[in-house]
Amino acid sequence: IPTQPVRFCYLGQLDDKGWHRTEYLLKLFKTLSQNFDAQFLIVTQSNHDSIRTQVEEQGLSKNLVLTRAQDADEVAKLLQPCHFAVMSYKPSIGHIEEAIAMTVVASKSGEYLAAGLPMICNRQLRGIAELIERYNIGVTYDIGDESAVVEEVKNILAYYKDISDKCREVAKNHFDLKNNV
Repeated sequence: IPTQPVRFCYLGQLDDKGWHRTEYLLKLFKTLSQNFDAQFLIVTQSNHDSIRTQVEEQGLSKNLVLTRAQDADEVAKLLQPCHFAVMSYKPSIGHIEEAIAMTVVASKSGEYLAAGLPMICNRQLRGIAELIERYNIGVTYDIGDESAVVEEVKNILAYYKDISDKCREVAKNHFDLKNNV
């Protein structure tokens, strides 16, 4: 079991208009902060002032680090002390968005898994959610039911090393360029 606090991270674009919306990520972070001694890391090139305002509104400022990374080596260093990776996604509107959400497996998924981080992902992202569920390498949940992740995160913490190792194996088998191009 990882030592306290439990560290959750998010990488990538984050705003109020794109696929990955700040409000959905912070709803999940809020739930996690109410149930765990939690710390959060957001690594993004997006507007930090806008994100920071919403973080303060949710009362998460003391638990959250907001930063940027310049390259893959820096991202790897930032992920090292983390225990879980988070993928939030907005609800799909219309057939085109639904089709996209059904197949999305963002490159950050490979980064997370290669770092041995079990993923917490809403089910809107069916592509990666199916991988998480098939290999038991994290937690999936429905938007609006963020509390559903709490018991699953506790279960993962109880078997953390084995699940973390499985994440690395899944990354090697599904995201390795030599094996999958």
